[in-house]
Amino acid sequence: MLIRDVMSREYLTVKRGQSLRDAVEAMLKEGQESVIITNEGEPDGLITRRSALIAAYKTDEPLSKVPVSGFASGFPTSVKPDATVLFAIGQLINADEEVLPVVEDLELVGVVTRENLLDEYTNLRNEAFDTIERRKEWEEQ
Repeated sequence: MLIRDVMSREYLTVKRGQSLRDAVEAMLKEGQESVIITNEGEPDGLITRRSALIAAYKTDEPLSKVPVSGFASGFPTSVKPDATVLFAIGQLINADEEVLPVVEDLELVGVVTRENLLDEYTNLRNEAFDTIERRKEWEEQ
């Protein structure tokens, strides 16, 4: 299974000049784990629920006073749409991230979350076990 089959092509965005409160509000409203920070319309960074919580703790300021630009991570780890689910899981674990940007030809084309990947991996594993069981039944006949 490839990332292009499980990634989300739609993702939340906030502008670089907006506040952390704006980013958190967007994530909570849409039930998403992350928001892409844009600069003049181009993807420029990422804020996750986890990084927003860390920012709130470190600044001890109201979220409306904290600019997203101060806590947005760039895209240190990304994955291509033709990468496998297993490869992407390894990338997430190694980077200790919750969300991976999906990049093709230097353009952000989607995002994939740890939860999406683990769900898909579980489905693939279960399908493999079912196939093995069916093969055993067929061979016994």
